[in-house]
Amino acid sequence: MKPELIARVLRSGQVESEHHGWLVVVDTAGRILAQVGNDVPIFTRSSLKPLQALPLIAGGGAEHWGLTSEELAVTAASHTGSRMHRETVKSLLTKAGLTSDQLECGTHMPYDEEAARELVCNGEEPTPLHCNCSGKHAGMLAFARAMGWPTEGYFRAEHPVQQAVRETVQAITRCPPESLTNGIDGCGLPVWRMPLSRLATGFARLGRPETPHEPWSEAAGRIVAAMTKHPEIVSGAGRFDTELMRLTAGRIVAKGGGEAVHAGSIPSNGWGWALKVADGNRRATPPVILDVLDRLGALTAPDRVALEGWMKPELRNNRKEAVGTIVPALDALRISRG
Repeated sequence: MKPELIARVLRSGQVESEHHGWLVVVDTAGRILAQVGNDVPIFTRSSLKPLQALPLIAGGGAEHWGLTSEELAVTAASHTGSRMHRETVKSLLTKAGLTSDQLECGTHMPYDEEAARELVCNGEEPTPLHCNCSGKHAGMLAFARAMGWPTEGYFRAEHPVQQAVRETVQAITRCPPESLTNGIDGCGLPVWRMPLSRLATGFARLGRPETPHEPWSEAAGRIVAAMTKHPEIVSGAGRFDTELMRLTAGRIVAKGGGEAVHAGSIPSNGWGWALKVADGNRRATPPVILDVLDRLGALTAPDRVALEGWMKPELRNNRKEAVGTIVPALDALRISRG
């Protein structure tokens, strides 16, 4: 289970640090197309959010409350807590007859600088709406209301909402029950540990369901459409997931999570990927993911130009001078496709 070298941090052309990890790219059948290291079990963290949003849609909750594509996108988001994000979450809650007081996601300072500055200047504390997971929690509350289930305790593993989520996650990832173990995420919801290839399979099938007859198939198409139409809601301006979806005009779906987990899909190819950086540092994610996608032929020449700053990100000092860069180091990459 030893991780492989995936990226180097260079300062003045010399190696200063290294990042190790595991990565896998699969097709919708779970066949491995490319791999670095072993197929290790990982906690999926917020990368799982698009899959966790599926029961709301498949169960009719989105139609019941008349949710917009922006409101669907925020249910899969790890957002920055900007005004746009907070208003979108609040709109979803209002439609379902809910309030932000019912969110059990906890609070933290918003990642959006303007929102954080506004709180500090006003002497205010962050609210649950500022939490990056508030959209996911709002979607689950709305699902509970639509199904006539209690909203109290919606975040607990034994609640019908979480049981429905687990069932859907298991179905789309094709993860055997014995390989799907529970943990608790940063926002208090259940988070599952599964083999890296199962997370990648879930994203491959999210982007391109093999059959329209799966209970979650139509829902998968709707959440992917919402995310790629509103990438700024899924993460935030200037952040990797948002920029990757925006700059590729929605041809790629991406979702990062805590401790440097990252997953995504190329729907046109039916491919899904999952990455785990062993030290939990996300700075290695963009160059590694983009290098692998480029080697697999998934990036066009215009993509490479548009994403150049993410493919080889610069390191800058306090004077804003470029002093180094992060480069992929994927000598251990094994490509299996013909």
